[in-house]
Amino acid sequence: MKTSLGNRLLLILLLVTLCVWLAVSAVIWVLGNRTIERQIDNQLRTLVSTVSYTIDAFITAGYQGAPEISLLDFEIVNSGENSIYTVEVPNAELPVSLNVWSGDRLQAMTWGSPQFQPPHQAGITDDTLPDGSQWRIIRSRLGDTNLWLVAGLNKAETETESTRLLFAILSPLLMGFLILIPLIYYAVRNGLKPLRELEEQIGQRSSNDLHAVETQGIPREVAPLVNALNKLLLQLSAAIEKEKRITADAAHELQTPLAAIKTEAQIALKHSHDVAKAPLIEIIERVNRASHAVKQLTALSRLESTASAFSQRVDLHDIFTQVREAYAEQLEAKGLQLQINDCHPLVFGNSDMIQILVDNLVRNTLNHALTDTVVCVTLTETTTSKLVIENACRDISQQEWQRITQRFYRVPGSQGDGSGLGMSIMQRICELHGARFLLGKRYCGDGFSVAIEFPTSGP
Repeated sequence: MKTSLGNRLLLILLLVTLCVWLAVSAVIWVLGNRTIERQIDNQLRTLVSTVSYTIDAFITAGYQGAPEISLLDFEIVNSGENSIYTVEVPNAELPVSLNVWSGDRLQAMTWGSPQFQPPHQAGITDDTLPDGSQWRIIRSRLGDTNLWLVAGLNKAETETESTRLLFAILSPLLMGFLILIPLIYYAVRNGLKPLRELEEQIGQRSSNDLHAVETQGIPREVAPLVNALNKLLLQLSAAIEKEKRITADAAHELQTPLAAIKTEAQIALKHSHDVAKAPLIEIIERVNRASHAVKQLTALSRLESTASAFSQRVDLHDIFTQVREAYAEQLEAKGLQLQINDCHPLVFGNSDMIQILVDNLVRNTLNHALTDTVVCVTLTETTTSKLVIENACRDISQQEWQRITQRFYRVPGSQGDGSGLGMSIMQRICELHGARFLLGKRYCGDGFSVAIEFPTSGP
C-alpha cells in the first residue's frame, strides 16, 4: 500500500500539535492547581490576620463585651463543658468556616462550621474530619495569649471552583487547537502543491516522452531528485536512439543480401528444369519471410521508441480501403472477399502507425483465413470508434489462444510469410493510441476475431 507524503506530514504535525497541547494543558493544570492552592492559603492567612488584628485591637482598647445592639446574629450553645457562641454569617457570603479556641476549649464558631481539632501548632495543613470531608485548615495563635483562631475551607468546594477556573483557562486552548487543525491541513496541502504539480507534469507524459522535466518552481529539497531523473531520462534517450540506429543499420544490411539472394533464386528459377524448381521456390519463400521479419522488427523497434505526435484525424475506412487495394492480388489468389461496411469513424492518432496496424490485420487474415471465404470488417462510431475484423479459420486450441500474442509465436500450420510479430505490433500500436485490443473467436463461436476500440480523443 502506497503511503502519502502529505498524509504522513499532516499526521505528524497533528500528533506533535496534540502532544504539545496536552503537555501545555498538563503543565497549566498542575501549575494552576498550585497557584490556586497558594491563593487559598493566602486568603486564609489574610482572614486570620484580619480577625486577630481586630480582636487584638478590641482587647487593647479595653473592650469588655459585646455592644448592646450587635450587628451579628449569634446563638449561645450550651455544651457539657462550656458555652459556645455560634455566629451566623449574613447570606453565607463567607465560605470560610471559623473556630475560636481558648486552649483546648472551643469558644465560638461561624454558623454551620464543623468543629476542628484543638490547635496545638500554628500552620496550614490538610485534615480529614470524622465525617470524611477534606479541609484546608490554618491555625494561628493570637500573640502570646491562649486564644487560637482556626479557619478552614472545604477542599471539595475549592476543587470544584478550581476545576471550573482551570477549564475556563483551558477552553481557549482547546478552541485554538480545533482551529489549528484545518489551518495545518491547508498549510500542508498548499506546501505540497509544487510536488503535486511535478507529479502532474510527469504523470501526463506518454511513455515515449523522454524530455527533461521542467525544474522551474521546483522546491530546493526536490531539486536533486529531479536532476537525477533528468540525467536518467537523458541516458535512456541516448540509449534508445543508439538502439534505433543499430536496428536501422542492421535492417538495411540484411535487406541488401536478402534482395540479392531472392533475385539470384528467381533468375535460377527461370533457367532451371522442373525437378530443380521446388528447392528454388522454397528458397524464395524463406527469403520473403526473412525480409518480412526484418521489416516487422524495424517497425516494432520504431514503435517502442517513437515520439511522434498523435494529433492527426485518421479515417479508418479510408485506411482499410487503401490496404485492401494493396493486397488485392493476394486476396484474389486465395479467394478471399474483404467486405467493409459504409462507416467512416475518425480517430486521433498517427496515420503511419494505424496504416501498419491495418496492414497487419489484413496480412494476418491472408495467413490464417480459409480459402474462398468472406472477411468482414465492421466499423462503428458511437461513444468510441470501433473496428472489428472477422474471418473463418481452422480451429485453434486453448493453448494456442494463450500464446498467440507472444512475440515470434506462429500458430502451427500457418501459411504465408508471417514472422510471429504481427500481434505484438498491433498491441503496441493500440497501447500508444489508448485503444483496447480484444482477440478471440467470432460471435458465432468459431473462426477468428479482432476488435479494437479507439477513444473519442487522443491518448
